[in-house]
Amino acid sequence: MSKLKVVHVRNLTKTFKKKLPGRRAFFGLFSFSKLKEIKALDRISFDIEKGEILGFLGPNGAGKTTCVRILCGILTPTSGRVRVFGKDPFKKRKEVVRRLGAVFGHRPQLPMNLKARDAVKVHSMYFDIPKTDFENRFEELIKLLGIDHLLERRIRELSLGERMRFEVTASLIHDPELVFLDEPTVGLDFEAKRRIRKFILSCGKTVLFTSHDALDIENICRRIILINQGKIVVDTDIEELKKLIPHKIAEIVCSKPVKPPAGWELRGETVLRKRIKSFSEIERCMKKVRKYEIIDVTVTPPSIEEILLKLYREKK
Repeated sequence: MSKLKVVHVRNLTKTFKKKLPGRRAFFGLFSFSKLKEIKALDRISFDIEKGEILGFLGPNGAGKTTCVRILCGILTPTSGRVRVFGKDPFKKRKEVVRRLGAVFGHRPQLPMNLKARDAVKVHSMYFDIPKTDFENRFEELIKLLGIDHLLERRIRELSLGERMRFEVTASLIHDPELVFLDEPTVGLDFEAKRRIRKFILSCGKTVLFTSHDALDIENICRRIILINQGKIVVDTDIEELKKLIPHKIAEIVCSKPVKPPAGWELRGETVLRKRIKSFSEIERCMKKVRKYEIIDVTVTPPSIEEILLKLYREKK
């Protein structure tokens, strides 16, 4: 039996109109501007099942944030069908918003001058959460995110990583079923990223996660959608994504300084590296460098970052 579809999108298109400089007339008093139509989303279709953590990827301007805002009911589509929990998120926005949480990494939602504890409490008032439920949920979240020692500090006094953990807390304080995380790890240090990644994996929610960080995607998501210029380029799981590039990375480590055979890259003095398509390439190289005393041979698939870069370039 198929899982419940929390998000259902079919042929979603969103266009914006941008004014272009026009020619001036009547001694410069008036100008005639032209309007250019920009297609931010171009007939995209996808579903998100209950409990799924979906990576939504693409370069700047690809249409990711526009799509998230449509799913939140902030923007209306130009055409196509969008359903969140079976409802139109724009027409039934109040009903839908109560069941979802959202974090926009570039746009903080908590009041900067309030203490962190009070800022989350003020945010929670929108949802009419019973006092006991708020306190229990808040206690659970601050422990999971490791922010109990920061509650009395003002939001503006927090580091970016600390502030983002409170943003995530606020987005989940009403116990939503669906969470949109739009670049929640942008600009964060390693420890802050680690905490947020760990939390996302353990929160038990349906998550739409956008990021430019390939490690975020590889560590968190089992399925990704790659979007570019408003169109879906790839919709697949991570393991299938790795198969899109046939080569692997081979490294041969020697105990003595080595002279690289043709086609092999020398790293340092003793490590040879090459993208290979068959193991016979390793065997041929090993015969040539045997005199340098081979101590290790490794073969690894290309990184997610390398695969994504290749796909971006191919679809430009």
